[in-house]
Amino acid sequence: MTAENVRPNMTPDRSEIPTINELSPSPEVFDVLRGKISEPQTVTSFKTPEDKAAGGRQVEGVSLVQEGAGLWGLTDWRDSKEWSGIQNHTWMMTRAAIHFAQQVNERTATNIDIQALLDGGLVSHAGRRVWDEAGWYKNDAPSANVEERNQGVINEVTGMRLIRGQVSEGAFNIVVALGHELDRFNVDYAMLDSGEYRIAMWADHRTGQEYDTIANRMGDFLNRNFLESGTQTQESLTGAIEVIQKVVDQRKAMRRGEEVKMGIEEAVRLAKEFGASDGSERLTLRMFLGLMLTDANTEADLEALGIDTENFNEESIPMPAWERDIREQYVEFARESVFAAIQDRRETGQFEEAVNWTELIRYDKDFPKGNWWTEAAFNLFYVEMKSAGESIANHCRDALDRGYFLSSAEYNRENHRWESTLNDFDGILGKFYYNSETGVSTE
Repeated sequence: MTAENVRPNMTPDRSEIPTINELSPSPEVFDVLRGKISEPQTVTSFKTPEDKAAGGRQVEGVSLVQEGAGLWGLTDWRDSKEWSGIQNHTWMMTRAAIHFAQQVNERTATNIDIQALLDGGLVSHAGRRVWDEAGWYKNDAPSANVEERNQGVINEVTGMRLIRGQVSEGAFNIVVALGHELDRFNVDYAMLDSGEYRIAMWADHRTGQEYDTIANRMGDFLNRNFLESGTQTQESLTGAIEVIQKVVDQRKAMRRGEEVKMGIEEAVRLAKEFGASDGSERLTLRMFLGLMLTDANTEADLEALGIDTENFNEESIPMPAWERDIREQYVEFARESVFAAIQDRRETGQFEEAVNWTELIRYDKDFPKGNWWTEAAFNLFYVEMKSAGESIANHCRDALDRGYFLSSAEYNRENHRWESTLNDFDGILGKFYYNSETGVSTE
């Protein structure tokens, strides 16, 4: 996006683009993910089933994308948090794709384009916000976006239109292949046989907000999208997972040369027996199961090269420098808004469900525990507080004075001392600072 298409406090300064020593996203990736965002406003929400049943619900503090993707450079903490989930998925999926592609390049004469895989992965969900808001807030979102969604345009196509001509051809072709719109965008069908596409799609299908198996992730997709609305149960989810697991296992065995048959007709038969319909809002059953067969082929091919696909987790696929920098920068954009929100909660006592006296701040519905964005926001706040020379002990003492901690009954507010053996308050707590993984860590 150009400067006139962004809010004044979202200046597209090149210094904001993460500096990465090894692998680095191309600068245009960050430009195309920006957008013109409205100020927070009151909107009519149709986001949840309850909202829809009520004919819409009034919600305050919602920012809407007016132009562009609106996924980078977000300065309002609510806006930043709202879209941190799809960003988390995108970054993790890209990380995994690169991790396995590099192993393929090391073991074979294949030359998977790692730079295109990085750039393409990072913009692979560029249309998600525009498309979601056109449905969630259809009375308030730009009419052109609402009309496009009403015409049946899927979010992947919306994203392709946003990035076309703005990123490299290699990156764009990966995104088009992932969205299966080769004819629409004149991309050669040979792309479907490329390592870039196959590994990116496989990694995408194994990534939600955390890494998982194809059966678990895509079984959930089958259950949510191909059964009649309202009929989904835990039992149906288990059944859907079993269908996908059988399709994948037998296809992998067939790929290895075993005397097992698993083609599209057999996969469709299994899914129909389970109760799946022929299509969904996003794709047909045959297309979906075709993707599962391709994923199974990819997984079998990786395993044939001696690549471990079973240990697909945060430990086996460690976060690279480029992703750490991107995550830090994503939250950094909203620094002022984040600080104001956290400070407001500290002053008004909204963070009051204490876990133990070492935790300096509380989680709530806006700052949920276990959410990567919450942890990054809290860490940013306390790193800033520490660098500003503020005493952590003073802040703990202040929290105790207002009764934030369960063990505060043992604490004398008059002289800031414990009525127990734990009496050297400053000496003990002064050694701690906030850490996103442990809550508190020594210096």
